[in-house]
Amino acid sequence: MKKIIAREFLVLLGTVFLFCIVFFSWAKLTDYNNKRHSELEKNIPNHYTYKNLPLRLRIFYTMNDSIKSNSWKTMEPTVSNYISKLQTDSLFVNSTYEKLVYEYPKATITFELFKERIRNDVKSKKHLQYLISTETEIEDIEESWFYGQYNLSKKALKFSYVFLIIFFILRYIYYAVIWSVKQLKE
Repeated sequence: MKKIIAREFLVLLGTVFLFCIVFFSWAKLTDYNNKRHSELEKNIPNHYTYKNLPLRLRIFYTMNDSIKSNSWKTMEPTVSNYISKLQTDSLFVNSTYEKLVYEYPKATITFELFKERIRNDVKSKKHLQYLISTETEIEDIEESWFYGQYNLSKKALKFSYVFLIIFFILRYIYYAVIWSVKQLKE
């Protein structure tokens, strides 16, 4: 009888120990993701504002109202196509320049300077990729189990309950198999 009580106590102690390891690991991962999320959110204004965008992205932003209500990630094929055409298609550059001058008559840039600046703009594609990767990382963090205080307590408790139930059920199945093997040997 003492052996059974000792074994049950050790199993309980081991379960509590595993639960503590899982719970504190969960808390650390959640804390890390929360910090990373807030860090990314702080950097968004530095890279998303109109004045910080490279020239071709700035032109796209000016010419398309849809980007103001959508994310760069959802608009990525359209934006990539647009900024590539601005660099390679001279007819597209001409029409874009005409639209800009028509819509913004106070613009004082000449057509030749406009074309030269577009040709020299090498940052737009990299900046677009950075914007998309930042949005993707933020979405991944927000969808993660390890994000937010509410998620920690609710999901961690569900996980720990399932873990405890499975652990105890498997233990008794193990005991039943050992008992069955002993019975068959006798």
